[in-house]
Amino acid sequence: MNNQQIIEGERGSTALQLRNGDDCFSGIFFGTPKAVVQGELGNIALFDAGYLVGYEIIRGRTRRAFLFRTLAGNGSEKVPGVYPSVRLLVMARSRELSRKLIRSIGFLKRENITVDALPDLFFSRLQVILSDPRMGEATIRQLQLKCRKPIESERLSQLA
Repeated sequence: MNNQQIIEGERGSTALQLRNGDDCFSGIFFGTPKAVVQGELGNIALFDAGYLVGYEIIRGRTRRAFLFRTLAGNGSEKVPGVYPSVRLLVMARSRELSRKLIRSIGFLKRENITVDALPDLFFSRLQVILSDPRMGEATIRQLQLKCRKPIESERLSQLA
């Protein structure tokens, strides 16, 4: 079965190429696929629309990490190894920033914070603070608290 047949058979799904070769590694650091199927270049993870996914690519000495939401149709951003386009929330284009992004998501999970329920605003702000050399767990905790409160008050005002 080739990659195009897999994608056509799973309409509405987002496909991520998973590789574990000598020249390239790509894998998921956040999110659980609904299915994993065999493709031409390795396994392909399939996600339904609306899921938050963390995906990393390591090729040689370069490492990139992406955090995005899957969509029912095409999104606005293309991510290598991902079809169709998605809503890109965070992109780390260096080893250090990728490590910080993956560790930040790990911290939120250890703190029992439902990462996929955080608003997109949180991830926009996380993108900015990733480059701060002083960024740590306390910074992420403060950011999470700041982003949660305005969203809850906005929802309450919309209901009134």
